[in-house]
Amino acid sequence: MSSHGQTRRAAYEAACDLAAQGRRPSASAIRERLGGGGQQALLAGLNDWVDEAARRFQIPAIPEELRGALVR
Repeated sequence: MSSHGQTRRAAYEAACDLAAQGRRPSASAIRERLGGGGQQALLAGLNDWVDEAARRFQIPAIPEELRGALVR
């Protein structure tokens, strides 16, 4: 797996952990938890988490504009 892929997966898992702790899984919280990481990979992992949460709660796909607002 590429470095990007590893960071993306780690970011997804960090988002899951943060949410389980009742913390908001934001890009900055994920970066802090992982001790760094490329912005693209972190955001990709966070987006994967958001998409999975939407599927779990049967929420229609989140439009890119709203996803961006969530991440910020």
